[in-house]
Amino acid sequence: MIVVMLSAPYAGLTEKEREGVKGVLRLTSEWLWQQGIACITPHLNTDGHDDAVARENYLRGYEEIASRCDAVLQVCEWLVDGESEGMRREREAAPRHFTSVLEFIHWWQGLPEEVKK
Repeated sequence: MIVVMLSAPYAGLTEKEREGVKGVLRLTSEWLWQQGIACITPHLNTDGHDDAVARENYLRGYEEIASRCDAVLQVCEWLVDGESEGMRREREAAPRHFTSVLEFIHWWQGLPEEVKK
């Protein structure tokens, strides 16, 4: 089974923008799980503890998670005109990264069936 981490901007966004990002993450995560792709969505996992944990601890933890996944799929990067610091660090730690869902789907569809199970 393929394991994918969803990466999105968070720090520096307004509350309304964060809620929008979380909506995109929920929909994308749901679709990935429906395809049989295990999905880790850090912003949804840690939602609500913003002030309880130092930002650097989150960033280092997300880098570690990204390094253990098969791929990182970046979404909502248009909110920060490219990628945020956290998205950049996750991308650099990941074995593969994708900046579009279509690019990801093309890669995933090309994998052997036994890898997808």
